[in-house]
Amino acid sequence: MGKHKRSTVRALSWLAAQDCEIVAVASQPPDAEAHDSQRVDLAAERLGLTVTDDATLHAEPPTGVDVVLSFLHPRLIREPLLSVGRLGCLNFHPAPLPDFRGVGGYNLAILEALEEWGVSCHFVDASLDTGDLVEVERFPIDREGATALSLDIDTQEWLAGLFERVVGRLLSGEELPRSPQGEGRYVSQEEFERLRVIRAGDDLERKLRAFWYPPHPGALVEVDGRLLTVVDGQVLADAAAAYRDAGRIP
Repeated sequence: MGKHKRSTVRALSWLAAQDCEIVAVASQPPDAEAHDSQRVDLAAERLGLTVTDDATLHAEPPTGVDVVLSFLHPRLIREPLLSVGRLGCLNFHPAPLPDFRGVGGYNLAILEALEEWGVSCHFVDASLDTGDLVEVERFPIDREGATALSLDIDTQEWLAGLFERVVGRLLSGEELPRSPQGEGRYVSQEEFERLRVIRAGDDLERKLRAFWYPPHPGALVEVDGRLLTVVDGQVLADAAAAYRDAGRIP
C-alpha cells in the first residue's frame, strides 16, 4: 500500500525482485501533477501485479498473507487489514518517530533549524503513527539551506533504503524487534495550515524554505483577502534551475 512517489516505485520494484509473492498493490487515484515515474499503479501493472485500492482491501481482505506493507500510504489502515498479516502490518514513515507524527514534519524540521532528520519503520496499530517501533534511522540535514522539497527528496532515498533492509530481514526469516514509542508529537492538518501563514516576528528566510514545495502553496501572506505564496531570490533561482533542466527556456 503506497503513495505515488518514486521511492514507493523503487520499494515495490525491489520487493517484486525478491523471492516472495505480492498478492495485491493498493494505490489511490494519482494527482494531475503525478509523473509516470511516480505512479505506483503503472509500476505494478508493468510487474504484472494486481492493482486495487485500500477501500477494496478493507472490504475484501486477502487471506494467507504474511505481512501488510505500507510505504507512505496516505490513509489510516483499519481492521481487518491490521490483523490480516501473520506477522502484522508495517509502515514506513518519512520522519523520526515518535518526534514527528502526522503531517508537516519536513516543515517543522526547517522551521526549528534541526541538524538531523530521520526515517522510521513501525508496526501499525489503530492510531496514526503510534505503533511499536522497529527501527529509526537518522541522518544530517543542511539546516541553513534545506527546503521542504529538498528534504523530502533526501528523505525518500533513506526511506527506500530502510524498506529494503527491514523487509530483507523479514524475508530471511528474522524476527523484527519492536519497542513501544511512548509519548510523541502530532501535527494536525489544521495546525500545519496555521504554520504556513507569515506572521510578524517570523524568520522570513527560514519560513520560505520551510514551505517551498511546488506545486503546493508555500509560505503565505494575506493581500486583499487572498492568501498568496511568497518567494525569495533563492527559491526563485531553484525554480529557474528546474525550468532550465527541463528544457523550458526561451
